[in-house]
Amino acid sequence: MAKTASERQKDYRNRRSMAGDNGERRINTWVTTAVALALKRLAARYGVTHREMMEKLSVRRLTRSAERSTTMTQLRGIRISKPIRYAVTNQPTYPETPSFN
Repeated sequence: MAKTASERQKDYRNRRSMAGDNGERRINTWVTTAVALALKRLAARYGVTHREMMEKLSVRRLTRSAERSTTMTQLRGIRISKPIRYAVTNQPTYPETPSFN
């Protein structure tokens, strides 16, 4: 007897959970229109699927977070005796002009 569409779909989803090195998981969620359009534009720009774009963005973010946390851990032991102050002005700075007297 032939399988029904729902039985075939169930088998497919069960196989996907075991696919690859670590299996795959299904994500079904709602996002804002802006996020959906941004994902569509990014995927089209780089010539990849939405799934590939989401995976690349997620892995890149995790990598940056890991690098930053390592740096912050290294910096926690450093103590600064005086705070660093930066002057912010709206005036442009020009080199001194020579005077010809």
